[in-house]
Amino acid sequence: QRWADGTGVKVVLVRRPGRHPDHEGRHAVLIAHAAPAASWLRLLTVDAPSAVLTLDPAELAAGVVPATGITLPGGTALVCTNGRRDRCCAVRGRQLALELADTDPDLVWECSHLGGHRFAPTAAFLPSGAVYGHLDPATAREAWAAAEDGRLVRSGLRGRSWLTPQGQVADEAVRRSIGEAAIAALDVDEPEPLDPGRWAVAVRHRDGRAWTVQMAASAATPARPESCGKAAVQPRLWLVRDVLGA
Repeated sequence: QRWADGTGVKVVLVRRPGRHPDHEGRHAVLIAHAAPAASWLRLLTVDAPSAVLTLDPAELAAGVVPATGITLPGGTALVCTNGRRDRCCAVRGRQLALELADTDPDLVWECSHLGGHRFAPTAAFLPSGAVYGHLDPATAREAWAAAEDGRLVRSGLRGRSWLTPQGQVADEAVRRSIGEAAIAALDVDEPEPLDPGRWAVAVRHRDGRAWTVQMAASAATPARPESCGKAAVQPRLWLVRDVLGA
């Protein structure tokens, strides 16, 4: 985590679904760059996880393909099974990972915390960076197939992993308004604060159209648990106020 701090690189641990005997041999390392116009996925095999520290995280964040490893032509699925953070992820996520691995054993991984554990089971599809929640085997396979085809599906979509929370909200608001599914169709800028609790985000389509999405943060009501077995709280809710433009 210290190696990646401040670079925009997110580090997660992965393992194969199923029983996990004491590890012997080499380790697999997946490295993905999720920018729509230049996404890629690389597989490295290393003797020890510390070998990752020889890579430059800033270069990886900028999309520089590492010289080591091999490029994987297809995609892969990471299913959050982090029971320490939320036991729902462990119970629901591990079952989902096992069912997906029945048909794609070499392409499915359990992973540590992805965020949004109240939406368990959650999964991220690489290299598209599309993240989904409330999945079952059928909806997960639908989302995975769409990601492989460069598209997003609305059901369960939590956003594109490389965007800020406000950017994810703006991206979805524009997609909903124009019916756009292609992942690479929209470019989303960094959020611009307007005043406390309000932001504006510029969104551009590859065909030249442009929008400004204005939103505000609020507390969701009624209160609800954010994790299995935890006390109810009021999670943050993003409210789109206006979608201005084309």
